[in-house]
Amino acid sequence: MFYTKYRPRKFGEFLGSETLSRAIQNSIFSKNFAHAFFLYGPRGVGKTTMARLIAKALNCQKSNLSNLTNTPNLTNSEPCGTCDHCIAIDNGSYIDLIEIDAASNRGIDDVRSLRDKIALSPAAGRFKVYIIDEVHMLTNEAFNALLKTLEEPPPHAVFVLCTTEFKKVPETIRSRCQQFELKRATVLDIVKKLKRILDAEQKEKTPVPELSDESLKKIAKAALGGFRDAETMLEQVVFGQITVDELIALSDTDELAKFVYDIAIKPNTKVALEYLEKTFETGIGAESWTDSFLEYLQSLLFAKVGAGNDALLIDPIKVITLPQISGLIKSFGEARRQIRFATIPFLPLEVAVVDLTEELNRVPPFRVEPESILSAPSSPPNPPAFSIEKLYEAVRPLNHSVEALLRSCKILGFDDDNESLVIEAFYSFHRERLNSPTNKKIVETALEKILGRAVAIKVTLSKQKPASKEDLSDKNIEPIKGVVPPDKIKEAWEVLDGKAPL
Repeated sequence: MFYTKYRPRKFGEFLGSETLSRAIQNSIFSKNFAHAFFLYGPRGVGKTTMARLIAKALNCQKSNLSNLTNTPNLTNSEPCGTCDHCIAIDNGSYIDLIEIDAASNRGIDDVRSLRDKIALSPAAGRFKVYIIDEVHMLTNEAFNALLKTLEEPPPHAVFVLCTTEFKKVPETIRSRCQQFELKRATVLDIVKKLKRILDAEQKEKTPVPELSDESLKKIAKAALGGFRDAETMLEQVVFGQITVDELIALSDTDELAKFVYDIAIKPNTKVALEYLEKTFETGIGAESWTDSFLEYLQSLLFAKVGAGNDALLIDPIKVITLPQISGLIKSFGEARRQIRFATIPFLPLEVAVVDLTEELNRVPPFRVEPESILSAPSSPPNPPAFSIEKLYEAVRPLNHSVEALLRSCKILGFDDDNESLVIEAFYSFHRERLNSPTNKKIVETALEKILGRAVAIKVTLSKQKPASKEDLSDKNIEPIKGVVPPDKIKEAWEVLDGKAPL
């Protein structure tokens, strides 16, 4: 595999985060490094690679760390790559480098076992280095156990924590580490790396196809800033598994626009699933394609609000609405999270397509008149896709006050485009409260739960006030006749000392 074969072996070979690489390198070789590093960033940008470089720098037999004086010496600040320790780390056989996958070793017992072993001195090198990948997957109990170790680490232990989910790692853990963010690589950096790989393959007499700079740029753009994905795509091209044109077709905006049309505007489950099947047959990974599609939807979102490239709004999808784009981003964002744990990587995407298209087919555009909602039918109909009571029930657990606010208004139904639910408020302050971002979000979340897609609300102000049941004006009160006997009225008058009651 290209991404393992051409993994950087020295800090100077690390592209895309040169400043960060130099900062880590200097902190180690100036002997001013922490006992724990925290590396975070998107997948495929080199977090694990950087962690291994840290392990090499700490244990290289020829580095200036072997000189135990406190004098910084940056003249030889690269691991040599030729000593026994460096070679063993590159081969994955170094006894003092322990790599732990937190996704499968996430419990408190795993961390306790780790703590018991930390006390043991290194067998070969100066430091025992513990790389914990996907550290955000640890349980809360495991984090608490790890925290104790990070607070009082033995002098010979160094931790490197890696994650794609910065915010899921507790602040108490992050604050005890040197934090470094690895960002997505630029297209130029990825192209530079791909050229290095092609040159190396040609030196090994590997038959390599002629790839223009433009072709390499296309691969780099399709990789979305990830070296690993770019190297995997290049390998597929080099060994004839896919052509560059086929590869780029996967991220072609015309094809993606047609896919959006088939799942959001005129739902066609069969055609949409066939597109996914054809896409995955080319060899692209489910995660890579989903990342590319989400980036396209993001660009579409900005174009729709006038802050992006209007050229993306081509004929098939000119009519797409912001709620529809938002719904697609949410659905495929959730599918993207599920892919990592799915036995069949493409299944979450296919399920998302079915859910979107079938739900839209069940709820065609319509306008509900007030009478059709509020009047009870003569015979029990099939359960509707939407009803006022369903909306009240969905809002109730989110916020009781908002439910009461809705009940004080009149729900007219959906507009002609089926994009918004129209609600008529009788008082301006009711309209203002429903239009507040928090309350509006609650109602729209409830609607999405009912309909399976994003629907906005539009609150209007009625020109008429509702007839109040407690209106005590004279015109609404009939004289009370023959209810109280005259003798009782006389007794009451005497009790009140001839005064009218308040």
